[in-house]
Amino acid sequence: RGFGGTCAHKLLPRGLYFGLYDTFGKYSGNNSLSSTLWSKLFIGFGVSNLAEFLTYPIMTGIVRAQVAVSPVISFRGNTTPVMYRGALHAMACVAKDEGIKALWRGYCITIGKSIFGSLFLVGYDMVRIA
Repeated sequence: RGFGGTCAHKLLPRGLYFGLYDTFGKYSGNNSLSSTLWSKLFIGFGVSNLAEFLTYPIMTGIVRAQVAVSPVISFRGNTTPVMYRGALHAMACVAKDEGIKALWRGYCITIGKSIFGSLFLVGYDMVRIA
C-alpha cells in the first residue's frame, strides 16, 4: 500500500527542487560571494518550501494508506474493513470527508526539512559551478 504514492512523493519534489531552483537561481545576483550565497540560500529555502507544500497531500495519502493496512479487530470480535485501497484513494477520502485543508494538516513540522533542502540545493549548485 502506498508504493506508487511513495515513488511520486520522492520524484515530484526533487523535480520541483531542481527545476524551480534553476529557474529562480538566475535572479540570485553576481555582486559578491557572500551576497550570492545568502540569496541562493533564500531561493533554495523558498523553493524547497514550495515543493514540499505542493506535494504534502501525497504524503498525507501515503501515511493514511499505510496506517490502514489491515482490518482492525476489537476485543469484542468486531472487525472493521480496510478504509483505503491506496494513497490516491486515501487522498480522495480525506478531501471528501474532512475537507481539502486536512490534506495539509501537520505541514508546519516539515518546514524544518526545508532548511536542509536549501543547503542541499546550494551545495549542488556550488559543486556544479566548480
